[in-house]
Amino acid sequence: MSQPHGSSIVSKDNPNQAPSQNTSNVFTDLLFSTFYTVIGYVCLDVVFGISLHYIAQHNDRYSVAGLGFAYTIVNVLLIPMAFGTNQSLNVHSAQALGANKPKLAQTYFTLTTLIHLLYFIPFSVILILIKPIIALTINEEDRQATSDASQLYLYYLLPSTLFAILYECIKSFLISNKIFAVFMYIQLFTALIHIFWCELFITYLNVGGGVPGAGLAIICTEALNLILCILVILCTKYRKKVFSNYRFKFSLKRQKKIFKSFLKESFPIIAHIYADFFVFFLLSFIAVGFGSDELYAQMALSNTSTFYYRFPMSLSLALMTFVGNEMGSQNLKRAKRYSLVGTVLFVGFTTIFMVTLTFIKEQWVDFYSAGRQEIDDIMLEVYPIFVFGFFIIDGLQGTLTGILKGIDRKDFVTYSTLLVYYLIGIPLFLYFACDFGLGLKVYGIWLSFSLVNALLAVLYIILTFTTNWDKMSQQICLRIEKQHAMQNLHDSLDKVQIDKDTKEKKSKKKIKQTKNNNNKQNQYEQASSQNNYQRLIANQVRLRGSDNEGLQYSLQETEPIKRQKIVIVDQLTSLS
Repeated sequence: MSQPHGSSIVSKDNPNQAPSQNTSNVFTDLLFSTFYTVIGYVCLDVVFGISLHYIAQHNDRYSVAGLGFAYTIVNVLLIPMAFGTNQSLNVHSAQALGANKPKLAQTYFTLTTLIHLLYFIPFSVILILIKPIIALTINEEDRQATSDASQLYLYYLLPSTLFAILYECIKSFLISNKIFAVFMYIQLFTALIHIFWCELFITYLNVGGGVPGAGLAIICTEALNLILCILVILCTKYRKKVFSNYRFKFSLKRQKKIFKSFLKESFPIIAHIYADFFVFFLLSFIAVGFGSDELYAQMALSNTSTFYYRFPMSLSLALMTFVGNEMGSQNLKRAKRYSLVGTVLFVGFTTIFMVTLTFIKEQWVDFYSAGRQEIDDIMLEVYPIFVFGFFIIDGLQGTLTGILKGIDRKDFVTYSTLLVYYLIGIPLFLYFACDFGLGLKVYGIWLSFSLVNALLAVLYIILTFTTNWDKMSQQICLRIEKQHAMQNLHDSLDKVQIDKDTKEKKSKKKIKQTKNNNNKQNQYEQASSQNNYQRLIANQVRLRGSDNEGLQYSLQETEPIKRQKIVIVDQLTSLS
């Protein structure tokens, strides 16, 4: 296959056919693709941090809290739907491309874009309606001011979220074609430009007192991401290689079957992302009742875990792409090699991260606590279980989900997550953390979270080793062939319609041409008669002279009608 840092998996000679040989290095494939994706995700955090910085400089604490609150409810309610749908696009497209079905992969892209456009408006309305209910969780003293600021920012955040979703959709499809690097450069550039937008709208123009200015800044940044991504496709080889003969066209009547099939296959991935996102939000929500120091420590630990988790999440995405592609091409040996190397990469990176954080542990704690001893004590107490339970255990199970989704075991991933997190995990979180149980508070949250993730990791390891990869590859190929048949039916119907339209156009053109020919023939006959009439008159005048009575005709006089011309011509002919 192609190198992941810029080229496509399609053949250079034939854009619609994948190459038959695969010579790229498995280690560098995963290493570079993961690195590029991690940088892109880090840029998202940087953009949010820049917005928060400018808001804090020019507004009160309620505006800052409102910005964070608006981001939180969007990330919990809307982003999982988008992230899960795009993950489904990635893994299904990678499998289809592995099976040499690039047109089917393009159909997945069309369907995913359509799904985003269909759910975004109703989800946004629901989000705005339930926001006041969620705002009840805010401290009563700050509730109204924070809620008002978040409501204002939400109106700007939603359109920017739509731009971000469409950008990530294109990004997921190109990643399934093993194109990674371009997004890192785009997001690095727009993260720098975001400083300019914030300076312009918040500092210089001071739009709406700051919050609307921050909203306009994020809209400009996300819109620029999308525009640059589209320009890269239109102006580079990706247009021919990835989007060869592509048209964004959907007909529910003709594509109903493939749409339902793709939606059914996507649902487990979407459900897993929602389950994963919401349970992490729940951990912070539980800490709200523990007091300000415990809540602050919990937020610091959550922020650190979010930063770290960018790596397992990016590695998981890379594994979905490469493993899924090899499963689609029935290259099981290489699929297993990607899985093994991916696990080794996870262990290596996690070890480096843990060792680094251990050396700077005191500075890390001081950075978040700002010298408050109570917060220092809580974070240092939780640190060992936090590092082991989240970095090692949760990171491992996150990496394994990429492998399992690549081999099409997404149903098991979803059901096991729902079972372990919600039927076992939530009671365990409450028992370990709350006063009616062990009352360990923040330590209890991360201890119970570690146990739950350990159970999931064991289940995923067992499933990875006990799955019949050959059977799963055959099932993937069978599903692809069925959906490809649906796609061919759709193409055939389109071809019939196109042929019908072509025939109608040809028929209309032929009728028009016949009419034109008839008109020309009539004009020719009329002109011929006129010429014969004038010629005969001229001949008679020349032969008989001007004194011959009855032959004094003037060529300037009004001409007789056609029948009169014929009679006169006959008379003159008999006279001659």
